[in-house]
Amino acid sequence: MDVSVLVQTCDKYEKYWQGFFYYMDIFWDKKINCPIYFCNQDKKIVTESDLNIVNINTGQGTFVENLKFALEKIKTKYVFYMLEDFWPIRNFDADLFKSLCEIIEKEKIRSLQISPITKYYSLEKTSLSLNNLNLMKFKKTSEWIFNFQSRFWDKELLLNSLCEPDISESLVSSAITVEDKINKTFNRDIDCYLYQHFWYPLSGVCYRGEFTELGKELNNNMLVDLYGKNISYHSSSLSSHKSVS
Repeated sequence: MDVSVLVQTCDKYEKYWQGFFYYMDIFWDKKINCPIYFCNQDKKIVTESDLNIVNINTGQGTFVENLKFALEKIKTKYVFYMLEDFWPIRNFDADLFKSLCEIIEKEKIRSLQISPITKYYSLEKTSLSLNNLNLMKFKKTSEWIFNFQSRFWDKELLLNSLCEPDISESLVSSAITVEDKINKTFNRDIDCYLYQHFWYPLSGVCYRGEFTELGKELNNNMLVDLYGKNISYHSSSLSSHKSVS
């Protein structure tokens, strides 16, 4: 399938990038043969990751402006969208990725979320299945039918759905303010699906710029592995052997 991975972040969240690359290198199957576009504002990405990372610098802008800029740079029909605080904790293997892509193409699915299920979703079972798990479909009345969890998107659908939030991004996290606005305007005649795969914590590893308790644990485990002791995170800990631009 004509697909790329898009990871959206911002420069002020740089302290989460090392952990993202660390856990992606462990749990993301290198046989998933598509580029990973890492979208941030101005900083150049520096990483030792073996992943096929392509840096997109958007310049300073709002969450929506930066995402639109990145989507317009990407030429594939589909994107698999993620945020930088979605640190994988279980494998996402190439066979699963390929099978999901095949279902998307065959069934002409425009939106397929790959995540755990939360109580805020209203879902119904479909006849589509993979690995003995049925794909679920968001009910038209579901909360958060549009969200920024990890999801395959028809790129044009995502691009055309974006709009600026009513609430200042400084008051609540940028993603949540945008999600809240788009959920009020999103075309609910479009079927959105979910495949349940608990491969990252649904809450992410940070909230409003600070590590969650799980994020602290995962970050500490990484630092112990890399440096052999518990140390507080600071930006100079970042490796700087390979620059991707």
